[in-house]
Amino acid sequence: MENQIDNILLTDTLADMGSVAANKIDIAEMTKALADVTVPQIVDLVAEAAAVERGASVAIALKFNEQMDIDWFDCKYREISDENKIWEPVRSELSKSLLAKQHSNPAQFIKRVKAHGRGLRHGYPVENSEGSGQEDGAKNRAPFDRVEQELGKLYKYLNNPSNDETIKADPQFKKLSKANESITKILRDDLGIDLNRYSSAD
Repeated sequence: MENQIDNILLTDTLADMGSVAANKIDIAEMTKALADVTVPQIVDLVAEAAAVERGASVAIALKFNEQMDIDWFDCKYREISDENKIWEPVRSELSKSLLAKQHSNPAQFIKRVKAHGRGLRHGYPVENSEGSGQEDGAKNRAPFDRVEQELGKLYKYLNNPSNDETIKADPQFKKLSKANESITKILRDDLGIDLNRYSSAD
């Protein structure tokens, strides 16, 4: 029980340190508070905190799946779609809540929440022998999704105004323009994709 109380006190101490700007930490006070604390103790709490954050991202994803029938996890930031009209207020509220608690990277946390939302609803990628799951996950995408996503990336690149100068300066500019026309036709006419979904970054 004593160790448990020590860990609770240490957690509170570390939370206090993390809640203020680095240049405002009272070094003398913190040194005194950590006098009897070992590095392994701190590392244990780091691992525990990481596990809690992973669990929280899964729990939030589960709640969102219950609350929204749409595939909210596939919505892109500032995307123009009916689905995003539902997701964006939820995303914004979550981001504000994380910022209010001084989370260091709300966008990354929300990205993990979306990944768990997709996994919980449609199944997680099958892990390869190295355990990364990324390569097999890409291979296990439905053919339509794979084609749409890969062509969508090219469409976004070729039609991003910030890339205009680079693309026009390319010796193969005419071929790139023709390729862009073909990609646009495939996405819009053959796959029936609303090109407005590619109008902004994720």
